[in-house]
Amino acid sequence: NKGINDDFIQKVVISSPSLSHVIAMSEFEEDPIKCSKKYWETSGKTAAGNSSVCRTIPVGCYMFWDEKTVVENAQLFCQLTSYDQRCIFASTLIALIISHIIQWKAGLIPDFKIDEVIEKCYSLFSNLTEAEKRDIRTFTQAKDVSDLKLGSYLQLALQSMGFAIVVLRKKMSFIEGLELAVRSGGDTKGNSMIVCAIL
Repeated sequence: NKGINDDFIQKVVISSPSLSHVIAMSEFEEDPIKCSKKYWETSGKTAAGNSSVCRTIPVGCYMFWDEKTVVENAQLFCQLTSYDQRCIFASTLIALIISHIIQWKAGLIPDFKIDEVIEKCYSLFSNLTEAEKRDIRTFTQAKDVSDLKLGSYLQLALQSMGFAIVVLRKKMSFIEGLELAVRSGGDTKGNSMIVCAIL
């Protein structure tokens, strides 16, 4: 057992350094989170791509009425390949946003307020360092795409999360949000996937 082979990774898996490195580890099938942590530590604790945020999109739909389950699943799905707390936060927030939007549309809650969902997510992450909080706040406070530093920031998970927040704050339609994601640059594929999921 030597993990997932390089040929499969090259042909099938999206180009994400953390994803491809983690799933190629021989211990991945037995303990993927251990592998994820190991890669994150060897990267200098900087690896936080947005592929895991994209992967957690369906988590917000599954048992959307049960936020505890949504949060637990989002964090586990993310940690399979991305151990960074900023990435786990972004994945959790996107899943919670989707969950709340579905609850609102289904009449289970009276309305959807993005800032309330953001604060709820912060309350779940009491262990964040000051540096992590500062990084995350940059993107959760975003009001415009210009606040996201697209193409110049290593935290793609936070950029994609911030992009979703911006289109929700601007009350964009599906088409408007998708066009903005495609035209704005940065990781257009990841940003588009997340924007389409939340709109």
